[in-house]
Amino acid sequence: MQQAPGSPVFGNNEIASGCEGALLAYDGVGIAYGDHAVVEDASFSVEAGRIVGLVGESGSGKTTLLKAAMDLLDEGMRVQAGHVLYQGEDVASMSASRLRELRGKEMATVFQDSAATFCPVRRLNVQVWEAVRPHVRMSRQECEALFCETLESLGIREPKKVAHAYPHELSGGMAQRVGIAVALMLKPKLLLADEPTSALDVTTQAQVVDVLRDVHVRLGCAILLVTHNFRLVEALCDDVVVLRQGRVVEQGPVACVLADPADAYTRALVAAAPRLRRG
Repeated sequence: MQQAPGSPVFGNNEIASGCEGALLAYDGVGIAYGDHAVVEDASFSVEAGRIVGLVGESGSGKTTLLKAAMDLLDEGMRVQAGHVLYQGEDVASMSASRLRELRGKEMATVFQDSAATFCPVRRLNVQVWEAVRPHVRMSRQECEALFCETLESLGIREPKKVAHAYPHELSGGMAQRVGIAVALMLKPKLLLADEPTSALDVTTQAQVVDVLRDVHVRLGCAILLVTHNFRLVEALCDDVVVLRQGRVVEQGPVACVLADPADAYTRALVAAAPRLRRG
């Protein structure tokens, strides 16, 4: 594995020092589906207030690692080696009540197709209230007011109209903004973004990137961004981790990796990535 100077890499025997101060840390993590290894010996961290891009081709294990952060691996998958740590606490050892507190409140997710995560026959404001109320005591009216306030902070006009809409009434770019708004309502410390722009056209991708950057600046939350697009990493991230076939092959500050990618696979990803176009 290649690493840039100062990159957050540590081995199993350095878990205490390597994870010190990290909001989220993967230490020698191995994940298997049955007897098949999906991820092997993955070590990297996400510091508070940093944006880290986890980049690689489809099937490289990016989303699997993201799901492991919330102990939400697909059925049949398991962490078979190493540790996934949130603020030094092993996620796999958390109680059910602690995991409920973690998911949505301290750690939230933006999905590839946010519209698909909502029930198509129910208005957004109702679904958002049902998602929020297990975490905080809030009336439906208070929740809707907070939802509209968050939508407006992301540059969405007529937030009340959007809040009362059905998912199918939203464009792809609007749906992603709504998904980001829902994720941010409880002001999480860490935002997990799973291919949040891959289903969008290039111009709309750039708009969503602007929203994520603004959110990061205003709220100071850390972001772990899963993507296959190195130009998205270049536009948004502080650090990058390159994953190939379940293994970390390179990591470090984005500027350093882009200036002198050490691994041939990283060079190929950089060369193949399309530019974002701002409209």
